[in-house]
Amino acid sequence: MLPHQERVVSERNALDRKIAKLCKFLESAEFENLGQAERLLLAQQQYAMLKYSEILLKRIALFDPTIE
Repeated sequence: MLPHQERVVSERNALDRKIAKLCKFLESAEFENLGQAERLLLAQQQYAMLKYSEILLKRIALFDPTIE
């Protein structure tokens, strides 16, 4: 892989780790103790992060067709 392609893969890996942490937090009691506005924003953030991860995966698939 070229350097810029490796950066895209690294970026997606890092993002997916953050998504996993956020998902775990969204299932926690601490999340339930937040105000409604903050819970809504965190849910929207999760959605945006998941979409971003999907886009990165599509980019990765362009330069590595073995990845789906």
